[in-house]
Amino acid sequence: NAAIMGYLGDSADITIPAMIENHTVTKIGSCAFEDNLTIKNVTLPDTITEIQYKAFADCRELKTINFPDSLKTIGEYAFTTCHSLESIDLNQVERIGRCSFQLCISLEEITVPGTISTIPDHAFHGCHSVKALTFEEGVTEICSTAVLNAFSLREITIADSVTSLGEH
Repeated sequence: NAAIMGYLGDSADITIPAMIENHTVTKIGSCAFEDNLTIKNVTLPDTITEIQYKAFADCRELKTINFPDSLKTIGEYAFTTCHSLESIDLNQVERIGRCSFQLCISLEEITVPGTISTIPDHAFHGCHSVKALTFEEGVTEICSTAVLNAFSLREITIADSVTSLGEH
């Protein structure tokens, strides 16, 4: 298998290939696109299973990225400070890391599927524009400060499966 470990281009629209030299691309590596201020749209192939630590951190112009059904893990700080990110569809994701979507200030609606049992600390901290937040059946734990400072939040749905709700 292969991982994308960095990007040297300056295109606003990026399509990650499914194969590189006969190797299946399964991961976006740690810090691969961190601090890139030109990327606006990313298309991931159906082979991606993991987005690692800070992979897209501080990509302030990133507006869209698809999460294929193959994606299972989003690492810590993976999308932190992606100010322009407009929506996320967590599909079949099973794990999100601490601070994974922290300060994604353009997100307006978040649905966490039941495939993700634990929402870690600061996962959606500082997502100021979120108006609706849903934790679907299967989510069991929402850790402290998971959704701190969501000033626009007007509607929250928490499934009966949630047995642990942290502070703040």
